[in-house]
Amino acid sequence: MKNLFYFIFPLIVTSGCCFNSSPPKTEYFNISTPSIHAQYNYRIEVDPINVEELYGSKMVFSKAPHSIFFDNFNRWAQSPHKMLALYFNIYFNNPASPTLKNNSSPLKLNASILKFVCDLTKKECLLCVEVSVVNSMDNKTLFKEIYIEKQNMNKLTASSFASSMSKAVKTVSEKIEKEMNNIYKDTNLKKGTE
Repeated sequence: MKNLFYFIFPLIVTSGCCFNSSPPKTEYFNISTPSIHAQYNYRIEVDPINVEELYGSKMVFSKAPHSIFFDNFNRWAQSPHKMLALYFNIYFNNPASPTLKNNSSPLKLNASILKFVCDLTKKECLLCVEVSVVNSMDNKTLFKEIYIEKQNMNKLTASSFASSMSKAVKTVSEKIEKEMNNIYKDTNLKKGTE
């Protein structure tokens, strides 16, 4: 009986350690805020951004053409639509940038996130966003575009996903800015800066 105790006791202690092991820690990531800003402070109103319900706080990964899964331990600090709205607001409405003349028409930016995913097979992140800029005075759409931006990832990690997505958002913001400058040029809305 005494020998049986010496055999069973280590098994109980060992199995207890296994059962009490802590689960993986949840980590949170962000796309960061812009390090550079648009040429002008456009004073553009950024409407709440629409998003496919697939893209919430859990990071979304794809492996095969029709295979999608969610990461339970690596999450976005905010939902993608909130991160994107914050980024656009800071990028296009930076108080340090020169503002356009007050007589320019007020603009509104509408956007919908169509893809916000990490493709594990191609080792890249994919951002697909539909953007339109509207003249608030007459509700006329000045331009509407779907931007598809892919960024290679150095490693298949959540941190690399966040970093690459940040670059994708920056590139899309710069493309939107070019379109907005064309609007001002073509419609004579831009009459200099204050």
